[in-house]
Amino acid sequence: MSLKRIPALDGFRAIAVIIVMLSHVGLGSVIPGGFGVTIFFFLSGYLIISIMRLENSVTGKMSLKQFYFRRTIRIFPPLYITMGIVWLLSATNLLAPRVDAYGIVRDSLFLTNYQNLWSSGTGEPIPLWSIDVEEHFYILFSISFVLFLSRLPPKKAALICAIACLAILGTRLWIAFTSDNLDLIYYWSHTRLDSILFGGCLALWQNPALDGPNAWCPRLWHIGLAFAVLLGCLIVRNPIFRETFRYSLQGLGLFVLFSAALSSKGIVGRLMGSWPLRWVSLLSYTLYLIHVPVLNLIQQNAHQIPALVTGALMFVFSAAYAVLMYLLVEHPLLRWRTHRKAVLRAAHPVSSHQGFETPVISEKQTTN
Repeated sequence: MSLKRIPALDGFRAIAVIIVMLSHVGLGSVIPGGFGVTIFFFLSGYLIISIMRLENSVTGKMSLKQFYFRRTIRIFPPLYITMGIVWLLSATNLLAPRVDAYGIVRDSLFLTNYQNLWSSGTGEPIPLWSIDVEEHFYILFSISFVLFLSRLPPKKAALICAIACLAILGTRLWIAFTSDNLDLIYYWSHTRLDSILFGGCLALWQNPALDGPNAWCPRLWHIGLAFAVLLGCLIVRNPIFRETFRYSLQGLGLFVLFSAALSSKGIVGRLMGSWPLRWVSLLSYTLYLIHVPVLNLIQQNAHQIPALVTGALMFVFSAAYAVLMYLLVEHPLLRWRTHRKAVLRAAHPVSSHQGFETPVISEKQTTN
């Protein structure tokens, strides 16, 4: 399989992490950090399910063992190293509040987004809830894909994903009108998985990367309508709308924008794949993990610093940490994975199952 980079994905990932970081600096009232997370979710669903579809098309099956291995090597080392460093800072009282053992166990087992169901403990100041949602998705969807969806034509599999999105919307509406847990809808996996599945719908149906010129290419008015819908989701402040229909409408809007960007051969495509966005994208996972602890560390130990300076320092120190993590951990692991994959491929060559000849998914882009 020939692996190539999709420039638009770098742009979307970089934009998403910048939105999240700016919102946490104190600009949350004007910069929607939650929407940045939703972009991450959509991108993750699109990328991961595209890879699943590709593997199934080329080999006639998808290996759960290899899938979990790739996800583990990509996600766990930066995550647990960062959690260990944050715990040390907490244990030495440089970072408050003090992280307790219960919180560490809960965070390590990807249960942070359901902490309301039991005694919460004090966990790490890392936005782990979104990583929990993605990990739960990886487990549930990969099993569903191997047992059922991989046996269907991609169009029918996309229809199943769309029906699941409607079911999750129904779940949110039921919770909103029957319980007091409205605020928790934002964090729970069973109420947010559709943000990932919308990306999966694009991966399976009208995928510009795998379906080529046969894929739907949005017109200018489609793009304008998508922007209008996304802007409306940011403007409307009704709490029930925001925790129910907002995520569904954002998924539809992102479907259009991703389709347009992935199909673009002009200035949009070049901008989304420009080198500054590529670098931010490359570091985005670690930036996401570390920026809140760094911000808290600055605020707690450097008093009376202007907010603008605090924000600038957060970006600089977070970027420095992310670069070190990439050079010392992520890049060596990527090289090892690439070498291991080449050895396995040489030992077990495969032939095309359904005629896919030019896969266009990059190993470096399989980030959360």
